[in-house]
Amino acid sequence: FLPWNPRRSVYIARIFKHGTWMRVELDDFVPVGAPSQDGDDGNVPICCRSEFFPYVLWPSLAEKAYAKVHTLRGDGLEITEDDRGGWESISGGGRVEEALADLTGGVAGRFHTCDVAMDRLFLYIYELQRDTLFVCRVHQTNCDLFGVKLNPYYPYVVNRACVYEGKPYIQIFSGAIGVFDGGLQDINVPHGLLHCEDYPETSAEGFFWVSAMDFHEYFDTIFECRLVNSGDVSIPGMPPPRMPPPMPPPGEPMPPLPGVAGFLPGPPPTVPPPGVAGMP
Repeated sequence: FLPWNPRRSVYIARIFKHGTWMRVELDDFVPVGAPSQDGDDGNVPICCRSEFFPYVLWPSLAEKAYAKVHTLRGDGLEITEDDRGGWESISGGGRVEEALADLTGGVAGRFHTCDVAMDRLFLYIYELQRDTLFVCRVHQTNCDLFGVKLNPYYPYVVNRACVYEGKPYIQIFSGAIGVFDGGLQDINVPHGLLHCEDYPETSAEGFFWVSAMDFHEYFDTIFECRLVNSGDVSIPGMPPPRMPPPMPPPGEPMPPLPGVAGFLPGPPPTVPPPGVAGMP
Protein backbone atom coordinates (compact mmCIF):
# COMPACT_ATOMS: atom_id res chain seq x y z
CA PHE A 1 0.00 0.00 0.00
CA LEU A 2 0.99 3.57 -0.69
CA PRO A 3 -0.42 6.48 1.41
CA TRP A 4 -3.60 5.77 3.35
CA ASN A 5 -5.91 7.62 5.72
CA PRO A 6 -8.22 5.40 7.82
CA ARG A 7 -10.09 8.38 9.23
CA ARG A 8 -11.18 9.40 5.73
CA SER A 9 -11.44 5.80 4.48
CA VAL A 10 -9.04 6.50 1.61
CA TYR A 11 -6.35 4.04 0.56
CA ILE A 12 -3.98 3.87 -2.40
CA ALA A 13 -2.65 0.47 -3.41
CA ARG A 14 -0.39 -0.45 -6.28
CA ILE A 15 -0.81 -3.46 -8.53
CA PHE A 16 1.71 -4.64 -11.12
CA LYS A 17 -0.27 -5.12 -14.32
CA HIS A 18 0.77 -5.26 -17.98
CA GLY A 19 4.41 -4.67 -17.07
CA THR A 20 3.90 -1.49 -15.03
CA TRP A 21 2.81 -0.41 -11.55
CA MET A 22 -0.76 0.89 -11.39
CA ARG A 23 -2.05 3.12 -8.58
CA VAL A 24 -5.49 2.09 -7.36
CA GLU A 25 -7.54 4.43 -5.17
CA LEU A 26 -10.21 2.79 -3.03
CA ASP A 27 -12.26 3.14 0.13
CA ASP A 28 -12.93 0.57 2.84
CA PHE A 29 -16.46 -0.42 1.76
CA VAL A 30 -16.67 -4.13 0.90
CA PRO A 31 -19.64 -6.23 -0.34
CA VAL A 32 -21.52 -8.23 2.27
CA GLY A 33 -23.85 -11.19 2.02
CA ALA A 34 -27.55 -11.29 2.83
CA PRO A 35 -28.45 -11.86 6.49
CA SER A 36 -29.15 -15.48 7.33
CA GLN A 37 -32.51 -16.65 8.62
CA ASP A 38 -31.15 -17.89 11.94
CA GLY A 39 -29.15 -14.71 12.53
CA ASP A 40 -25.74 -16.41 12.37
CA ASP A 41 -23.05 -15.25 9.96
CA GLY A 42 -25.25 -12.48 8.60
CA ASN A 43 -23.95 -9.38 6.85
CA VAL A 44 -20.37 -10.65 6.73
CA PRO A 45 -18.08 -9.67 3.85
CA ILE A 46 -18.20 -12.04 0.89
CA CYS A 47 -14.61 -11.14 -0.04
CA CYS A 48 -11.53 -12.53 1.66
CA ARG A 49 -11.08 -11.22 5.18
CA SER A 50 -8.81 -11.54 8.15
CA GLU A 51 -9.84 -13.51 11.21
CA PHE A 52 -9.53 -10.18 13.05
CA PHE A 53 -11.88 -8.33 10.66
CA PRO A 54 -12.78 -5.43 10.84
CA TYR A 55 -9.70 -4.47 12.89
CA VAL A 56 -7.37 -5.91 10.22
CA LEU A 57 -8.55 -4.72 6.80
CA TRP A 58 -5.62 -5.14 4.45
CA PRO A 59 -6.62 -8.59 2.99
CA SER A 60 -10.06 -7.28 2.02
CA LEU A 61 -8.62 -4.04 0.64
CA ALA A 62 -5.98 -5.90 -1.39
CA GLU A 63 -8.66 -8.05 -3.02
CA LYS A 64 -10.81 -4.97 -3.68
CA ALA A 65 -7.87 -3.22 -5.37
CA TYR A 66 -7.22 -6.33 -7.47
CA ALA A 67 -10.88 -6.43 -8.52
CA LYS A 68 -10.85 -2.74 -9.39
CA VAL A 69 -7.84 -3.17 -11.66
CA HIS A 70 -9.84 -5.75 -13.63
CA THR A 71 -12.86 -3.46 -13.97
CA LEU A 72 -13.80 -1.96 -17.34
CA ARG A 73 -16.48 0.75 -17.32
CA GLY A 74 -18.24 2.02 -20.42
CA ASP A 75 -19.09 5.32 -18.72
CA GLY A 76 -17.07 6.84 -15.93
CA LEU A 77 -20.10 8.48 -14.33
CA GLU A 78 -22.92 5.94 -14.61
CA ILE A 79 -23.46 2.19 -14.44
CA THR A 80 -24.07 0.85 -17.94
CA GLU A 81 -24.47 -2.52 -19.64
CA ASP A 82 -20.96 -2.19 -21.03
CA ASP A 83 -19.37 -2.49 -17.59
CA ARG A 84 -17.20 -5.58 -17.30
CA GLY A 85 -14.95 -7.20 -14.75
CA GLY A 86 -14.80 -6.20 -11.11
CA TRP A 87 -15.57 -8.77 -8.44
CA GLU A 88 -17.12 -11.11 -11.04
CA SER A 89 -13.89 -11.27 -13.03
CA ILE A 90 -11.92 -12.66 -10.08
CA SER A 91 -14.70 -14.74 -8.49
CA GLY A 92 -14.04 -17.75 -10.71
CA GLY A 93 -10.44 -18.17 -9.63
CA GLY A 94 -7.46 -18.23 -11.95
CA ARG A 95 -3.77 -18.99 -11.99
CA VAL A 96 -1.98 -18.51 -8.69
CA GLU A 97 1.30 -17.49 -10.32
CA GLU A 98 -0.40 -14.64 -12.22
CA ALA A 99 -1.88 -13.26 -9.01
CA LEU A 100 1.50 -13.50 -7.25
CA ALA A 101 3.17 -11.56 -10.06
CA ASP A 102 0.43 -8.91 -10.08
CA LEU A 103 0.60 -8.35 -6.33
CA THR A 104 4.39 -8.33 -5.98
CA GLY A 105 5.78 -7.32 -9.37
CA GLY A 106 7.85 -10.49 -9.34
CA VAL A 107 8.44 -13.31 -11.80
CA ALA A 108 6.28 -16.33 -11.04
CA GLY A 109 5.82 -19.90 -12.22
CA ARG A 110 4.94 -23.38 -11.03
CA PHE A 111 6.46 -26.85 -10.89
CA HIS A 112 5.63 -30.24 -9.40
CA THR A 113 7.57 -31.98 -6.67
CA CYS A 114 7.44 -35.26 -8.57
CA ASP A 115 9.63 -33.71 -11.29
CA VAL A 116 12.61 -33.12 -8.99
CA ALA A 117 14.48 -35.23 -6.45
CA MET A 118 13.97 -34.54 -2.76
CA ASP A 119 17.51 -33.33 -2.08
CA ARG A 120 17.56 -31.01 -5.09
CA LEU A 121 14.16 -29.62 -4.14
CA PHE A 122 15.41 -28.76 -0.66
CA LEU A 123 18.58 -27.10 -2.01
CA TYR A 124 16.49 -25.10 -4.46
CA ILE A 125 14.19 -23.79 -1.73
CA TYR A 126 17.07 -23.25 0.69
CA GLU A 127 19.09 -21.14 -1.76
CA LEU A 128 16.13 -19.05 -2.98
CA GLN A 129 14.21 -18.59 0.27
CA ARG A 130 15.62 -15.11 0.89
CA ASP A 131 14.00 -13.52 -2.17
CA THR A 132 11.35 -15.99 -3.35
CA LEU A 133 7.83 -16.88 -2.26
CA PHE A 134 6.88 -20.57 -2.31
CA VAL A 135 3.17 -21.40 -2.10
CA CYS A 136 2.38 -25.11 -1.79
CA ARG A 137 -0.57 -27.20 -2.87
CA VAL A 138 -1.31 -30.41 -0.94
CA HIS A 139 -0.83 -33.77 -2.66
CA GLN A 140 -4.28 -35.01 -1.77
CA THR A 141 -3.81 -38.53 -3.16
CA ASN A 142 -0.73 -39.24 -1.04
CA CYS A 143 -2.31 -37.64 2.03
CA ASP A 144 -5.39 -39.86 1.72
CA LEU A 145 -3.25 -42.93 1.08
CA PHE A 146 -1.11 -42.50 4.20
CA GLY A 147 -3.69 -40.84 6.46
CA VAL A 148 -2.01 -37.42 6.64
CA LYS A 149 -4.63 -34.80 7.51
CA LEU A 150 -3.40 -31.78 5.57
CA ASN A 151 -6.33 -29.56 4.66
CA PRO A 152 -6.32 -28.98 0.86
CA TYR A 153 -8.64 -25.97 1.14
CA TYR A 154 -6.17 -23.73 2.98
CA PRO A 155 -2.95 -22.20 1.65
CA TYR A 156 0.46 -23.41 2.75
CA VAL A 157 3.51 -21.15 2.37
CA VAL A 158 7.18 -21.94 2.94
CA ASN A 159 8.52 -19.65 5.66
CA ARG A 160 12.10 -20.91 5.85
CA ALA A 161 14.35 -23.92 5.21
CA CYS A 162 17.27 -25.01 7.36
CA VAL A 163 19.63 -27.85 8.20
CA TYR A 164 19.41 -29.05 11.82
CA GLU A 165 21.71 -31.75 13.16
CA GLY A 166 22.72 -32.60 9.61
CA LYS A 167 19.16 -33.14 8.33
CA PRO A 168 17.02 -30.85 6.09
CA TYR A 169 13.77 -29.35 7.39
CA ILE A 170 11.23 -26.88 6.00
CA GLN A 171 9.03 -24.57 8.05
CA ILE A 172 5.55 -23.95 6.66
CA PHE A 173 2.86 -21.41 7.49
CA SER A 174 -0.77 -22.46 7.20
CA GLY A 175 -3.60 -19.98 6.83
CA ALA A 176 -6.06 -22.34 8.47
CA ILE A 177 -7.66 -21.62 11.80
CA GLY A 178 -5.70 -23.77 14.24
CA VAL A 179 -2.80 -26.06 13.33
CA PHE A 180 -3.18 -28.19 10.20
CA ASP A 181 0.20 -29.94 10.15
CA GLY A 182 -1.33 -33.34 9.49
CA GLY A 183 0.68 -34.77 12.39
CA LEU A 184 3.92 -34.47 10.40
CA GLN A 185 5.59 -32.24 12.97
CA ASP A 186 5.17 -34.89 15.68
CA ILE A 187 6.75 -37.69 13.64
CA ASN A 188 10.09 -36.67 12.14
CA VAL A 189 10.91 -33.25 13.65
CA PRO A 190 13.29 -33.20 16.64
CA HIS A 191 12.21 -31.48 19.83
CA GLY A 192 15.27 -29.22 19.79
CA LEU A 193 14.28 -27.69 16.46
CA LEU A 194 10.79 -26.85 17.70
CA HIS A 195 12.28 -24.85 20.59
CA CYS A 196 15.36 -23.44 18.88
CA GLU A 197 15.89 -19.76 19.70
CA ASP A 198 17.04 -19.06 16.14
CA TYR A 199 13.54 -19.85 14.83
CA PRO A 200 11.03 -18.03 17.06
CA GLU A 201 7.89 -18.94 15.07
CA THR A 202 5.39 -21.07 17.01
CA SER A 203 2.51 -23.42 16.26
CA ALA A 204 0.11 -20.99 17.89
CA GLU A 205 0.94 -18.53 15.09
CA GLY A 206 0.26 -21.11 12.35
CA PHE A 207 3.82 -22.37 11.74
CA PHE A 208 4.96 -25.98 11.73
CA TRP A 209 8.03 -27.95 10.65
CA VAL A 210 8.28 -30.94 8.31
CA SER A 211 11.21 -32.93 7.08
CA ALA A 212 12.30 -32.38 3.49
CA MET A 213 11.25 -35.95 2.67
CA ASP A 214 7.71 -35.41 4.02
CA PHE A 215 7.48 -32.09 2.18
CA HIS A 216 8.40 -33.82 -1.08
CA GLU A 217 5.90 -36.60 -0.42
CA TYR A 218 2.80 -34.70 0.75
CA PHE A 219 2.94 -31.50 -1.31
CA ASP A 220 2.35 -31.64 -5.05
CA THR A 221 2.44 -28.27 -6.81
CA ILE A 222 4.79 -25.45 -5.84
CA PHE A 223 4.06 -21.90 -6.99
CA GLU A 224 7.19 -19.76 -6.85
CA CYS A 225 7.50 -15.99 -7.22
CA ARG A 226 10.91 -14.33 -7.32
CA LEU A 227 10.65 -10.87 -5.78
CA VAL A 228 12.74 -9.03 -8.36
CA ASN A 229 10.94 -5.73 -7.67
CA SER A 230 11.21 -5.87 -3.88
CA GLY A 231 13.92 -5.05 -1.42
CA ASP A 232 15.41 -7.40 1.12
CA VAL A 233 12.46 -9.28 2.61
CA SER A 234 14.49 -11.91 4.44
CA ILE A 235 13.94 -12.84 8.07
CA PRO A 236 16.65 -13.65 10.67
CA GLY A 237 18.28 -17.03 10.27
CA MET A 238 18.26 -17.16 6.48
CA PRO A 239 21.43 -17.71 4.43
CA PRO A 240 23.36 -14.67 3.13
CA PRO A 241 22.33 -13.04 -0.17
CA ARG A 242 23.29 -14.85 -3.34
CA MET A 243 23.59 -11.65 -5.39
CA PRO A 244 25.91 -8.64 -4.88
CA PRO A 245 24.47 -5.49 -3.25
CA PRO A 246 22.28 -3.32 -5.51
CA MET A 247 23.49 -0.24 -7.36
CA PRO A 248 23.57 2.92 -5.21
CA PRO A 249 20.98 5.67 -5.82
CA PRO A 250 21.88 8.39 -8.35
CA GLY A 251 24.34 10.88 -6.94
CA GLU A 252 25.95 8.52 -4.44
CA PRO A 253 29.47 7.13 -5.05
CA MET A 254 29.95 3.61 -6.30
CA PRO A 255 31.21 1.09 -3.73
CA PRO A 256 34.83 0.05 -4.29
CA LEU A 257 35.25 -2.95 -6.51
CA PRO A 258 37.55 -5.79 -5.59
CA GLY A 259 40.86 -6.11 -7.39
CA VAL A 260 40.99 -8.27 -10.48
CA ALA A 261 43.89 -10.62 -11.22
CA GLY A 262 46.06 -9.03 -8.51
CA PHE A 263 45.53 -5.42 -9.68
CA LEU A 264 43.96 -2.76 -7.48
CA PRO A 265 40.95 -0.85 -8.83
CA GLY A 266 41.76 2.37 -10.60
CA PRO A 267 43.12 3.57 -13.94
CA PRO A 268 45.25 1.09 -15.86
CA PRO A 269 49.02 1.42 -15.36
CA THR A 270 51.11 3.24 -17.96
CA VAL A 271 53.18 0.84 -20.02
CA PRO A 272 56.03 2.30 -22.10
CA PRO A 273 56.12 1.37 -25.78
CA PRO A 274 58.36 -1.54 -26.56
CA GLY A 275 61.87 -0.65 -27.76
CA VAL A 276 63.20 -1.39 -31.20
CA ALA A 277 65.13 -4.60 -31.47
CA GLY A 278 68.76 -4.02 -30.51
CA MET A 279 68.00 -0.62 -28.93
CA PRO A 280 67.41 0.04 -25.20
